[in-house]
Amino acid sequence: MSFSMNLNLGEIKAAGSSSQKTELDDGHYKMKIDRLDVKNGRVLFILKVTDGDYAGCSCITSLKIAESITDGVIYYWRAAAESVGWTSDQISGISEWTGDHFLNRIAHVRYTKGDRDKGIYDRVELLPPAIWEESAENGTVPSNKPVAKGKSPQQSQPQTKPEKTVSQPQTNARSALNNILNGVDMNDMPF
Repeated sequence: MSFSMNLNLGEIKAAGSSSQKTELDDGHYKMKIDRLDVKNGRVLFILKVTDGDYAGCSCITSLKIAESITDGVIYYWRAAAESVGWTSDQISGISEWTGDHFLNRIAHVRYTKGDRDKGIYDRVELLPPAIWEESAENGTVPSNKPVAKGKSPQQSQPQTKPEKTVSQPQTNARSALNNILNGVDMNDMPF
């Protein structure tokens, strides 16, 4: 039996090598939307790191398919569209979104690892590039601790700059995110 692979493995780190990571750490990543699935009215985004020490690591997030422009999840769809590079003008010109608008595109992702033993899921956020860059520069990653209904979560923890404690994201990043969410409290979102 023979096979053929038309690939150059020169830039690929071997599995098991000391620098090759097998799972994501809390942080900011540019990830390819490798696959999309639809289940129970939700789009599952399967994201994969394509280069660097984390190449091959993947994560999953999902968004409910919006039923109308007033559906609360619509703000997250806007963030997802910007995350993969669609501009405001391009977004304004698209009235029917499909998987082709997202598949195989590079998304700006902020990832926070969950705690499976405590039933806390990983937090995967598709962010507009400007918000992603500011968050990465400030080294902030949101807390993934469970929150009692009606209380706001601790928004960030130091990530890449341990010597600097950040209790809230910078005002301009928060303002930009509020513009995208149009005043909608993320704790009130229907997912």
